[in-house]
Amino acid sequence: AEAGAGMTRSTLSTSPDDDPVGMGVSLMAEPYPPRRDSYSGSMSWSSSRRDRDRARGETHPRTASLIDQFVSADSVQFDPEQPEHSARHRLEALIQQLFDTTPQSSVALAVMQAADDDRVDARKLAGLIELDPFLALRVLRLANTAYYGQQQRVSTAKQAVGVIGFSAVRALSAMVAMGITEAQVPPRFLDHSARVAVGAGVCADLLDEPVGDSFSGGLLHDVGEALLFRCAPGLWSLSQDATEPLEAQVRMFGMHHQTAGLLVLQAWQLPQALLHAVSRHHDDAEVLPGVARAVAASEALVEGDFMRAMAIGIAEDDIDEILEVVDHEAAALHAWLQNR
Repeated sequence: AEAGAGMTRSTLSTSPDDDPVGMGVSLMAEPYPPRRDSYSGSMSWSSSRRDRDRARGETHPRTASLIDQFVSADSVQFDPEQPEHSARHRLEALIQQLFDTTPQSSVALAVMQAADDDRVDARKLAGLIELDPFLALRVLRLANTAYYGQQQRVSTAKQAVGVIGFSAVRALSAMVAMGITEAQVPPRFLDHSARVAVGAGVCADLLDEPVGDSFSGGLLHDVGEALLFRCAPGLWSLSQDATEPLEAQVRMFGMHHQTAGLLVLQAWQLPQALLHAVSRHHDDAEVLPGVARAVAASEALVEGDFMRAMAIGIAEDDIDEILEVVDHEAAALHAWLQNR
């Protein structure tokens, strides 16, 4: 079966039992939802309401509601360089900037949607991929990395889809759509993403979670870090120097990186398993959902937190072997990410 088969498009629960961001907030549907024209075309974004709001100097009501849910204004630190700006206004600007993360490739966005459609097979998905030469080249290069261990060179998009699976195509398309490049991400971001992705695939097999989705979740799990870094590199760096970086991000940005990544990827309608990998990989071990377990276990091993990895379900005897696989295979994946 192809990776990602059977996954359904996400509508995250807003109940207290399924808090997607671990902050006691419920995320609503995207405030400016995309309108699907067709998979052969592109996604057109309904921006007229957004533009009207801005012309009037108004905040979209759903954005305002999100601000109220995320954090009270006085829990966000003031920017000493801009004392006249309230914390609430800065949080509003960040949320709006995240919602404005429009895909840099309409084809990549269409591929993300098609990969979650049961009516789309490998041939149709490959046909969509080939509409964007850059995306097609990325897919082919990924399929030919040492990570997948192909004996013969993969030369067509259809073959590449068969090798890497629908879930990896979806994750790759998200990265292309975000325009993630080495110059736009925090230090060590690409290396960390590669190591966690490889480790998540191995951990998934041991934890009885989907391997392809876990690999993809590992690739995407920290995209929120890149988004916050892109919004305010200085504040992001300060948050990393704190004893508790997640708490520091909430104080400085009004949200942590898990929430930032979730806001964008949920608006792009990625499946719930990948949204959980992005938004809940820092949850306590006993409440980690599905693919997020494999991603969290891998990240714990990569960062040397073996106790957390074992609490999630990784046997102590397996740790050295997992890290050997990561060390052996992550270099090729990291090189691929650098060549994006």
